[in-house]
Amino acid sequence: MVVRIFWNVGAGLVHRALNKTSIKPGMGVNYPAVWRARPGLLDCDINLHLNNASYLFNMELARWHFCALVQSTVPILLFCTPSCCFCLPISAFLRVIFPAENNRVTGILGNVAKHRRVLLVGSQAMRYRHPIPPFRPYEIRSQLVFADSDWMYFLHQFQCPTSGKLYAEGLCRATCKEGRANVSAAKMYAEVFEGDAATLKMPEEMPDIVKEFLEWDASSRVSMESAAELAQREIQTTMPSTRALAKPGAANSFLARVTESWNLPF
Repeated sequence: MVVRIFWNVGAGLVHRALNKTSIKPGMGVNYPAVWRARPGLLDCDINLHLNNASYLFNMELARWHFCALVQSTVPILLFCTPSCCFCLPISAFLRVIFPAENNRVTGILGNVAKHRRVLLVGSQAMRYRHPIPPFRPYEIRSQLVFADSDWMYFLHQFQCPTSGKLYAEGLCRATCKEGRANVSAAKMYAEVFEGDAATLKMPEEMPDIVKEFLEWDASSRVSMESAAELAQREIQTTMPSTRALAKPGAANSFLARVTESWNLPF
């Protein structure tokens, strides 16, 4: 997971540096950002097509790639503290390859690092239409379809790059946090583009897919926040082996904690 994230962030930065004159403003907002891949054997299940869980994983990789692509100038990327054993060599490498004036941190990822913000996913929904066989090329078209003061809604469409066939469609609701406060997409884009965010046509009308998603999200939130249902769910999901081993005594308690995630057949 971490290796793939670093790879896609680096690929996005290099692509931006090599094509900064040809990339039109408003990518990911006015028109989709494109991420390309092929399902490997580790991404497929026993049915020999892209596993359902891999769709969500690849959607996250597409968002990382998108964040690296959206820059106002060439960035110096800082993932966390300069002393981090993983981030230090990557940051130093990017400083050599992508020198910037006054060591400014720009772009979405740079903006998040500079202000010590964090990007969080609140909920996601998927709709599967057609399977993607192993090694079949596909692309994810990601676009911000709606945003308010708290949330950003990204639509991810899995398509065939040649025929345009729609394999699947996913919707992700994400937010940007600075401490306990939410940072709106409009504010973040204004900071990233240094006041030029007005050229972006931020979506103002909520599309039907977001409305239906919020209806589902509201109903699921009620059930998830019900204390009685939560307690009942914990009772139902606790395996008999765990309850049997949870007897007085340090040894039994330790053994119960160790085996509670073993999916024992008894």
